[in-house]
Amino acid sequence: SAPMVCSTTEFSTALPQAGGYIIWVNTAFGPLLSMLNGLANCLCNVCDCSLYPLLLTDYLHHALLPLLIPSSAQAGQSEWMRPVPDLPGTVLRLVFVGIAACVNVMGVNVVGHAAGALMLAVTLPFAALVCAAYGRPNADPSVWVDTNPALWPQSRDQWFSFLTLVLWNCSGYDSAGMVAAEVSSPRKSYPRALWGALALTTLLYVLPLAACVATTGDWRQWRGGQFTALGSQLGGPLLASALTAASVVSMSGVLCTLMCTTSRAIYAMAKLRMLPPSLARLHPRFGTPWAAISLNATLVSIATTLLQFEALLQLSMLFYAVNVLMQCGSIVRLRISHGHLPRADVRLPVLLM
Repeated sequence: SAPMVCSTTEFSTALPQAGGYIIWVNTAFGPLLSMLNGLANCLCNVCDCSLYPLLLTDYLHHALLPLLIPSSAQAGQSEWMRPVPDLPGTVLRLVFVGIAACVNVMGVNVVGHAAGALMLAVTLPFAALVCAAYGRPNADPSVWVDTNPALWPQSRDQWFSFLTLVLWNCSGYDSAGMVAAEVSSPRKSYPRALWGALALTTLLYVLPLAACVATTGDWRQWRGGQFTALGSQLGGPLLASALTAASVVSMSGVLCTLMCTTSRAIYAMAKLRMLPPSLARLHPRFGTPWAAISLNATLVSIATTLLQFEALLQLSMLFYAVNVLMQCGSIVRLRISHGHLPRADVRLPVLLM
């Protein structure tokens, strides 16, 4: 995550334009590679955004609505395509996508303020979970340094799934560059926002997991929606309900933010004539790329209805890897060919890249 924070800060300071990595690669390598990178990113973005409606219905399946079919593949089902779509879950996912699209049409400021409020709502229940876990007398921090080889993936397929999931959880910081044109003082705003987000994300990942592992025993038996079960075990039904609500709110905030940034990729490609120019239309009142947002929401709705979670995750990370390689090449090229552009104070070292 840290290298992508560095590169995004550097790019957004040097080229504060709507379109992020589409503009970066286009400036460095020209329209052909930029178009190929843009198409790969469009596919990555659609798959990535489609994961969160599936996670939403999974959480509700485990916690509230047992009639909803979970999104992960079951025995005898295709690893890629979903079975016959479940009507309640499909409707809920489509409504979820539609609300996120409407919020995005209203503007990036609405998305930003909503994301800030949702972040607070998500943080509080997990802070309570950490306090409840560490308050237990049976907490055993020694399990954090357990070196038992059986704890690691044992097969090639397990390693593949593990590394894909880790990459997904560490990705996405470069999407912040999509809205650079709408950010005041990007040289100051981007480092503060992205490094702060990285620190907060790390804390929200590490602290609850470490606390629960030290308190509840064998984490290898954990399954989807586990935080709700852990909340019930450590803090009772009230904490379990709060964690379920926080999970739903978290996915809502992430989807709104992702649709905000990924729609700008479609908008930037339309402005550069890589996609039909009609997709660059702006809303007459809000000034947002409503045509790009509508197309993005339509593609996400189709993908989240038809594809399994595992398929979407693997496709998203495949296309994301292409994007990361192109960004690394763009950094080297632009440092040589556009050395006159303003740069952020913290830059990605070439050896680390």
